Amino acid sequence: MNKKNLKPLLISALLAVGFGASSVGTSFALFTDRADTVISVTSGKVDVEMTADATSLKLFSVAANAQGTILDENNEKYELVEQANNKFANGGSATLENNTLTISKMTPGDKVTFNVGLKNESNVNTKYRLLYSSAEGSEDLLMGVTGSIKANNAEIINLDSTISYVSAWKTLDADVDIDDLSVELYLPLTDGNRYQDLGATITLSIEAVQGNANVTGEETYVKRELVDGEAVSILTEGVYKYNVTEANTKILTGAVNNVDLLDEDLVVAPGVTAIGDGAFANSGIRSLKTSSTVKKIGANAFYSGTSSTATGNIFSVTLNEGLEEIGDKAFKGQPMTSLVIPSSVTTLGVGAFQQCSELEVVEVPASITVLNGTFHACAGLEAVTLHDGLTTIGQDALRETKISQVTIPSTVKSIGAYAFRDCYDLLTVNVDCTTVPEIASNAFLMATPKNVQTITFNVKNEAVFKALTGQDTTADFTMTGGFKGSSINRPVIFHYVGQ
Repeated sequence: MNKKNLKPLLISALLAVGFGASSVGTSFALFTDRADTVISVTSGKVDVEMTADATSLKLFSVAANAQGTILDENNEKYELVEQANNKFANGGSATLENNTLTISKMTPGDKVTFNVGLKNESNVNTKYRLLYSSAEGSEDLLMGVTGSIKANNAEIINLDSTISYVSAWKTLDADVDIDDLSVELYLPLTDGNRYQDLGATITLSIEAVQGNANVTGEETYVKRELVDGEAVSILTEGVYKYNVTEANTKILTGAVNNVDLLDEDLVVAPGVTAIGDGAFANSGIRSLKTSSTVKKIGANAFYSGTSSTATGNIFSVTLNEGLEEIGDKAFKGQPMTSLVIPSSVTTLGVGAFQQCSELEVVEVPASITVLNGTFHACAGLEAVTLHDGLTTIGQDALRETKISQVTIPSTVKSIGAYAFRDCYDLLTVNVDCTTVPEIASNAFLMATPKNVQTITFNVKNEAVFKALTGQDTTADFTMTGGFKGSSINRPVIFHYVGQ
């Protein structure tokens, strides 16, 4: 790609090529002729310039006026008054140099305007795009700023809460002028203490390439917004793809190019109600935060790796209260070390957190009734808390984890195949069930026992104790090989603890 300030690699030459005949080695006078053809080749030029007009910079501040149309939070009336010497009424300032605007000590009710000249000196067709960026540390002030960039008094870029902006590429014929721009930034009078003692530096620029260059890139905003009371930066629809399927349903279906999200932080914007199936599978994002409007995370939404490997990059996951469903293998292969499952979640899909090998501790809320492969192969998982309300600990639910103890809630009715298979560190199982659960024959199977440590089952209910041991007594009972049809190739002690 040939950008502005990177001189295009075009051919420049002057060639002369002669065609004809001449006499050689004779004294005779012959009729002769000569014809020359001259081929001239010159290079084209890509030259699109932007100049922010420092003389056009204007600063405004509000002043009380009973006839004013600007209201503060108490409905007091104000009007905007132009200030002198590049100073705001309360002592702040703004300067414009080298296409860079620096704002200092802006207060609610302050406003900045200036003009930007665009000039096309190209003698070949070009493509160009506009860029608006801010220096590090500008985000918190710009979150409160509203504004726009206009051409011919029509808004072409909305700058409300904008941290950065890149326009889509536009075509431009040779020697055709580009409309000049006007820029306006305003900190509303109603903005409060959040914006005290802050500053911002903003740069405008333009990029241009020759007209047939293969360029990609959608219009992209990064805006600063409050999500559940926290200031976060959010990429807008220019980067992300959405599917609106019905009224008030907005599904985030992924990014224009998921590869571009490598090592990025994903903050799901307010208004999104679901994250679609496979939306960010293998995208390489490093953290996730969902807003309070998200109800569902689809199957494979953040799946990483292959069927047998985990190659994820998400080390931090923050899920919102109000979330109801997490789909099959939604986070498979991701390396987050901690996880809070919101109490609003009622459905965890098969293998929802499978192979999250760095996860150490997890609590399953009482709203969950079924676990199936949920934490299969979470090799670092040392502690899990299950609550009454859970009815099924299904196939592979906690298989190949490092848990040392687990409490089976009173509401559990069944324990599925391989539910605790190869949990070699498991030493204590507290059975709080009030009715005899159905237990698959291989629920506690150890494929290749790595030790001969005894597993102790502490049982609260007398009928359950007798059913599991096959004895008509509540005395401690030791067995090897299995119980109630279940295979377990380690010593087992059943201990009745009572209610």
